[in-house]
Amino acid sequence: MNQELRSRIDELSQANAELSNLLASLGVPIVVVDWDLRIRRFTPAAVQLLNLIPGDVGRPITDLRLNMEVGDLEQVFAAALRSGKGLDRDVQDRKGRWFSLRVRQFRTAGDRVDGAILMLVDIDSRKRAGDVMRDLLGAAAKAD
Repeated sequence: MNQELRSRIDELSQANAELSNLLASLGVPIVVVDWDLRIRRFTPAAVQLLNLIPGDVGRPITDLRLNMEVGDLEQVFAAALRSGKGLDRDVQDRKGRWFSLRVRQFRTAGDRVDGAILMLVDIDSRKRAGDVMRDLLGAAAKAD
């Protein structure tokens, strides 16, 4: 019985290590919160971008001063948790870089909602290229 329990603990530890390494290697800022919007986990990429420290685990994400202005973050999470509707919104960090903010439900293996996931995807170059194209098209239209 003890050997079986030890074996299962080892398997869980290995799976947790693999998942942590996978998330860290992706380089994507991700934050997982529970129903009370308390931070459960975050990736290393989220540390600098969102101004997080290891001691923030367990704290409400709404109590933190993030390095970007999201505005109605509490309502965004509430909507995702209750309705299951994800949110995609373009936001800027304090340095002016653009990110796609995505909030989704976090579901367990049993398909039970157990919190929410916030993910940020760097879209700065795409956003700036779109601005340049609009400027060029606007200048071309004025020249006609």
